[in-house]
Amino acid sequence: LKQDLYQALNTEQRIWTPLRSYERFTEGEKHRCIYALKTFLHEDNYRFNQYFKHGADKWVMHSLYGKLSQEGSSAILNVKQKSEEPGIPYTLRYWDPSTHCGILTFTNAQGQRECELHLWEDDLMRSPSLYPCQKQYEEICPGAEKYMTYSADCLSKV
Repeated sequence: LKQDLYQALNTEQRIWTPLRSYERFTEGEKHRCIYALKTFLHEDNYRFNQYFKHGADKWVMHSLYGKLSQEGSSAILNVKQKSEEPGIPYTLRYWDPSTHCGILTFTNAQGQRECELHLWEDDLMRSPSLYPCQKQYEEICPGAEKYMTYSADCLSKV
């Protein structure tokens, strides 16, 4: 539901993406240490900065726009870089308010479902081995790849 999506985004903490079904590269180097930091959230309008690292310590930041909506029983976050673009709709498939762990999916250019696990920073520190909603990731995205993009050195320079 849309109120779950709002709750999932409504934090001053960094929201990390430690696990996802795909990889991205810049200059042949894998993106890792991926997180989002909210700059604005009011009603259906969300603005955030997305950060990632590639290579040893090259940080990249993108300012992005998000729009919250509800389609049937699904909450959708439409994300774009420029306000006039159509954007990419991400569907919230799962949200656990106690562990602040959520699963978002989107459809890639080939028409396949891609999956992301999102987790607030305080809860990231707490998870010993499996992330709190990793079981749900596996249920919602059976057979999906599991690219681990988070490691302890992500916190060194932030």
